[in-house]
Amino acid sequence: MPHTPFFSVAIAVYNKEKYIVETMESVLAQDFDDFEVVVVDDGSTDRSMELIKNMKNDRIRIFTQENQGASAARNHAIAKCSGKYIALIDADDLWTQHHLSDIKELIQTFPEAQLFATHYEVMYTPHYKVEANYSVEISKRTVMIDDYFAGSMQRSLITSSSVAFTREAFEKAGKFAPDIKSGEDTDLWIRLTLEYPLAFHLRNSTTYRSFAENNLTSQLLVEESSKLLNKYKEQEQSNPSLQKFMNMNRFAVAIYAKLGSNDKIFRLILPEISKEDLNFTQRLLLKMPSKMLILMKKWQLWLNSKRIYLTAWD
Repeated sequence: MPHTPFFSVAIAVYNKEKYIVETMESVLAQDFDDFEVVVVDDGSTDRSMELIKNMKNDRIRIFTQENQGASAARNHAIAKCSGKYIALIDADDLWTQHHLSDIKELIQTFPEAQLFATHYEVMYTPHYKVEANYSVEISKRTVMIDDYFAGSMQRSLITSSSVAFTREAFEKAGKFAPDIKSGEDTDLWIRLTLEYPLAFHLRNSTTYRSFAENNLTSQLLVEESSKLLNKYKEQEQSNPSLQKFMNMNRFAVAIYAKLGSNDKIFRLILPEISKEDLNFTQRLLLKMPSKMLILMKKWQLWLNSKRIYLTAWD
């Protein structure tokens, strides 16, 4: 019988030739070696697939589809996975060599768990990284977190490159939603964490490149993200943490709408935002004229280039 790997690493790729080799090398360099790599090419028009094929590694299996978006490509990749546990990584992010070992440590420590994540850092420029800050204090190396929403008011405890799960959990939660083109990750994390607690590892093992995303146009980004905001209204009524978490997401999308001069979406979202959940800076940003907010965003990006990190979320 063919060997069933402990982990399947699922990677959806769309036009990532600038980063894909470094990403793949970080995956193949894991110090835990019982894994396969399942790549789905989502209709790339650059050299991404050529570069992956040139790596000539027996762990790698490649599948292709016409461009359907990240959700469909991830679902396709996971459907092709044969491992007991599925780990995701975006095609422009990085793992340390101990990432899968840390996930395995979580599995051994919490054998009943079905959802796992590790601590990560955010790369704002090629030369500037900041470790993620959460709204829950984590003092142990490994811990079970029952309230994902309360811990994710600043930065999400889960990213699409630091997460792993069982196939059972993924299918029970309903997979990635192909009809959501922006915010599809958050949508899945909500459904997963409504069903399962999160096993979390405090050691940083993932680098998320925030500047390397395939950015949608501002208007499309806002309109797609807004689809998620009222999807869980019923669950919010009995889950105060989820309600506040969704309120912070409404604030974020409203700010994106204002930055994109999308007044229609901004005016639709604004009445839904509970101002009591916002800090002074966040309330001020909502009131700020679009032109001034755009200048503030440019200033923030300039500060990032100087390795200074300011955020409205603290």
